[in-house]
Amino acid sequence: MTTQMTEFDGRLTKLSASAPHLSELPNFLDARAPLQGQVDYHLRLLNTEHGELDSILRHQIPLNEYVGHSIKIEFLGKISCLYCGRRIKKTYSDGYCYPCFMERPSAAECIIRPALCLAHEGGGRDPEWERAHHLQTHYVYMVRSSKYKVGVTRDWPTRWLDQGADAVKVIASLPYRQLAGLIELELAQHYSDKLSWQAMLKGECLKNANLDQEVRRAISLLSEDLAQYGTPESPIISFNYPIQTHPLKVKSVKLDKVDELEGRLEGIKGQYLIFDQNRVINIRSHSAYHVRVHI
Repeated sequence: MTTQMTEFDGRLTKLSASAPHLSELPNFLDARAPLQGQVDYHLRLLNTEHGELDSILRHQIPLNEYVGHSIKIEFLGKISCLYCGRRIKKTYSDGYCYPCFMERPSAAECIIRPALCLAHEGGGRDPEWERAHHLQTHYVYMVRSSKYKVGVTRDWPTRWLDQGADAVKVIASLPYRQLAGLIELELAQHYSDKLSWQAMLKGECLKNANLDQEVRRAISLLSEDLAQYGTPESPIISFNYPIQTHPLKVKSVKLDKVDELEGRLEGIKGQYLIFDQNRVINIRSHSAYHVRVHI
């Protein structure tokens, strides 16, 4: 890597996170020993023209190699919906304008509340999209971080990396989304579905936590018709994030308030870039922002 800075323009979208070694496994649930993955991150910038999200990737910058170096993110004063290109003043969810947020299947209520999914009945905002995305194997999982958290995903390990999970164990494997949502609902009486992002960035983690034991307890709490999907023998998966220094306290930066963020990149975890002086920026929440990245 040279010391000369290079500029990249485009619209931000969420960080691309991967654990290549784990992704090569044919079926991670078959592993009978703990798994561990090194997390790789890419900063993605989309073209500024109108068009569908999947077809307008402009730059993909490998971020791990820049940890420990100075970078700058400059807001260019414009926000455009990632899905239709419409100029907007604020975003909804992950870079949607309001009409796209209300109409697109990828922003339907069942994304947040899986128990409401109707894909198995042929329903949803777009039944064909629902069949392709929600009539697939879904996992109910438990994260060990500053506390235990339960969630639902079909995108492993991407979802866990997006959340900055330190360790994960699958509670149950389900044939479609709504069933996974029902398990999540039953366990909501006992476990949170949210984590403290500040604690996650500071590296705070449960002490003396036994994830195997806690997952077995969670399965025992399920009703009989749902407990049959339990995976008590699933492996514990832990992740190593590219972090040199955790912030002692967290100072969240929003580009619409400061216009630019510049400094030494201390690390990356979840959807956050960690800068010096305890500053952090959530890239996902800046999806659709037009920026210039100096790196």
